[in-house]
Amino acid sequence: MHERVEWSEIAIEGEDPMPDAVESTNSEGAITPATTEPDLLAVDDDPIQRDLYGIYLAAAGFRVVTAETAEAALLELDRADFVGAVVDYDMPGMDGVELIHRLRADPRFADRPVLVVTGREDLVSVQRVMQAGASGMVVKPVDWRALATRVRILMGAAAAER
Repeated sequence: MHERVEWSEIAIEGEDPMPDAVESTNSEGAITPATTEPDLLAVDDDPIQRDLYGIYLAAAGFRVVTAETAEAALLELDRADFVGAVVDYDMPGMDGVELIHRLRADPRFADRPVLVVTGREDLVSVQRVMQAGASGMVVKPVDWRALATRVRILMGAAAAER
């Protein structure tokens, strides 16, 4: 269900692999930063994408918990108080749009930011994502540094509103 990030094998273009940004990975597969940080849920069926979420969003100051399916993501809601989520649109089983509907129906997540990452950029897909209640959308290929910055800003704005 969860993926463990092997930091010794990951290098970011032109940079150190950022071992100082992350202390360890717990038994649940969540990346634990050196300091206590807010929990962020990252949902994607692609293990490489989950690893990249772990790297870049942990470096942006989040404790990243990954799930490979929407169904697994819903189970994670009982394990942590997430500040928000980054969700893939296209996944087997329940897709990202249905996941957003379910997140918005849950009082714990009704007002939390949800950012959708997708390869789709057609008008119908954009409308479905926004009508489901997404806070925003990022089209693949992902600029990981820009995504991390966008998530940090989005989560910070949501925290300021609470």
